[in-house]
Amino acid sequence: METEDDSELLRRLFALMTMKLEDAATEAVDGQGAQRPPSAQIARATRVAVLSSEIHILAEAVMAIGKLEDEGQD
Repeated sequence: METEDDSELLRRLFALMTMKLEDAATEAVDGQGAQRPPSAQIARATRVAVLSSEIHILAEAVMAIGKLEDEGQD
């Protein structure tokens, strides 16, 4: 059974994922600009990769909490 605390935690995790996705999208859009030096593009791609890793961790947390909730219903 999902508690109110779990529901709030999941909501916050999704909010964090949304913020990081928006940040990654901004980096990706900015990377499409012309006249960018390669070093700036590498730094931008690195930031996108780091954000992607952080999003993956948050998604894994949501899935783990969901799995615990499913197991608790048995």
